Amino acid sequence: MSWLPDWITHILLAFVLADLLGQRKSLVLIGAVLPDVLIAPFVLFRGAPELAYAFYSIFHTPFASLTLAASASSAFKKQWKAFSLLALGVASHFALDIFQAPGGYQLLWPLSTAGFGFDLFYSDSLFLPAAVLALFIAYLAAKKFLGKKYSLNEQAQI
Repeated sequence: MSWLPDWITHILLAFVLADLLGQRKSLVLIGAVLPDVLIAPFVLFRGAPELAYAFYSIFHTPFASLTLAASASSAFKKQWKAFSLLALGVASHFALDIFQAPGGYQLLWPLSTAGFGFDLFYSDSLFLPAAVLALFIAYLAAKKFLGKKYSLNEQAQI
């Protein structure tokens, strides 16, 4: 279950971002795990590595994730608002993923297949999840200590 710390990390960062911006958290959290949900076939096709890699390299990209977010946002009355919240979650996902090693992520696919990443932490390392958890706890403690909800945007309705 090496994906569990990764999903928790994505959800915690997305929660902090949504809360800071005073936005509806549910859509931002869904957007944060959307790139990994798209690669579910990768898990199913472990017996066929070429097919698994094809799914992974196409669907674990901002292009595919934002395309799905655009499709999903059409179900909402305020489509642009829904899309922007889902896109914020997707952006937070890839902002964390570029720190993982080895290799890089095809952030510009389909325009380029070049991988980009900082290769600072291995995906099975618990350092990045621990750092994001510490940030999350510090954020909650600061909110409690200040005694008021801190928000950059007071209108968080869809």
